[in-house]
Amino acid sequence: MRNRTMVVWILILAIAISVHAVTAAMPTIWLHALISAMVSLVIAVLAVRENETPITSDAGVYALSASNAHYMGVVWSWAAVTVALTYGLVLQWPEWWYFVLPFGAAAILCLCFANLMTKGAENTTPERALKISRFLAIVQMVGALAVMAGLILGGKLPFLSGTPSAQAAREWAANDVIFFGATALSAIGFAALRSYNRALGAGLGEPAAAVSK
Repeated sequence: MRNRTMVVWILILAIAISVHAVTAAMPTIWLHALISAMVSLVIAVLAVRENETPITSDAGVYALSASNAHYMGVVWSWAAVTVALTYGLVLQWPEWWYFVLPFGAAAILCLCFANLMTKGAENTTPERALKISRFLAIVQMVGALAVMAGLILGGKLPFLSGTPSAQAAREWAANDVIFFGATALSAIGFAALRSYNRALGAGLGEPAAAVSK
């Protein structure tokens, strides 16, 4: 993600978050779910496109690792700010901050890692950068898939189950954001893994070989 696109991202996310807050106050749950899906889809598609170009140099290793971490950080930031504003201003759910704090921490971690990768060779070798980046992608992808499964099996997504439980009736908006945010993280993680494994010359979970030159 290039620096010149950051202003555009901030504006787009600010608008999306504002619309989220407004739609959370409406009687229908479908529009809120649709907006959550659209935001996560846009982030995921852009990240996947970044991974379509094979890594062919050391500079490419650092650039793609930083880009993927940036996109992951955007997802976490979007989720944290959206949930905070929705439940701070519109809906009532006392436990909302239990989720906002770790979301914010994850966003900071991803953005710090992206900054580390931007500095490139000053901090680590390309092979080590790929290994760390791959680990980060695996952890987030596995965690995201587990969260998605838990929300679906637990019947906590009103846009799927129809009638939410008493607890889900309070947290439904947060669950929308969490589910679709997890969907985006899964897609980004999968695309990143393919890129990293191609560069390392090994399959998923196998010992790394050499970085492509």
